[in-house]
Amino acid sequence: MARGFGRIAWRLLPLCLLVAGLTACARDPFSAGCRTEPEARLAIEMRRNIAVVPAMVDDQRAAMILDTGAEHTVLLAGFVNRIGLVRDARHATTIRGIGTAMASATAHPDEITLDGVRVRHPFVIVGAFSTGDLPGGVPDGLLGADILAAFDVDVDIPDGQLTLYPACPVARPLWAGPYAELPGRLVRGRFVVPLFLDGVPVPVAVDTGAEYSLVSARAAEAVGVPPSALSQDPPAYLTVVGPDEVTARVHRFKQVRLGQESYANPVLPVIAFPAAPAIDGLLGMNYLSRHRVWLSYGTGQVFVAKPPFPR
Repeated sequence: MARGFGRIAWRLLPLCLLVAGLTACARDPFSAGCRTEPEARLAIEMRRNIAVVPAMVDDQRAAMILDTGAEHTVLLAGFVNRIGLVRDARHATTIRGIGTAMASATAHPDEITLDGVRVRHPFVIVGAFSTGDLPGGVPDGLLGADILAAFDVDVDIPDGQLTLYPACPVARPLWAGPYAELPGRLVRGRFVVPLFLDGVPVPVAVDTGAEYSLVSARAAEAVGVPPSALSQDPPAYLTVVGPDEVTARVHRFKQVRLGQESYANPVLPVIAFPAAPAIDGLLGMNYLSRHRVWLSYGTGQVFVAKPPFPR
């Protein structure tokens, strides 16, 4: 069960999105010649409510935030300086999370290695992000969808393991137990699934880089919560990728439903979400850290295991 929203938990009830009453999906292994052996297995270290995995960048150890909500892999400027990686200012770019947009240089390490899997000459962004004080220290970067998209990704945070399989166009989870499929699609590298908020479908991105699930002010207004009502809700301050904190309003809704599960009277942070195609919220780590999830970049589908988690 998810237990609240970290720093704002003192004033909130917990958001509980339990996978309950799911029907068992088919247990087919990969077919059509897709390989069933994993490419890599990486230990997941939880720092507060942030998932961190090990990597090597040009033979230098790096701690990377697992971030399925990031289109691009990012290395912190301090880490880039420490390993002597040359920036490419000619190809500066702008990145944006849910905070302020940031202009940034790019870099081209020779390779990034994930448990023996070598990604040759990746294009990475040299940026900055704030995570607040974390046990174990600030990570060195974000592992984003540009690298993860080569795989079908088994995110098993309850068991502390990330497993990467070759992306397969007909893949299904290689789990012994039952699981449910969340209808959705890939939008610019992000898995987008419908979260039903007071009966209204809200497209949310499955975001392992977000500590908390949240919805946009647009989504709140669509279910009958106008800005004037939100202004009466208590504020909360969220640390996001970028130089700023984001102010949210915390609202109690009537019901949240995800797939075949539902929860009454949830409270969710509501923010002025930037304009993004087909995305009006995030399914964050307060849900994902307590579920085993299979993200298939080969099919664009999302699968969630029914507890107890299959091994």
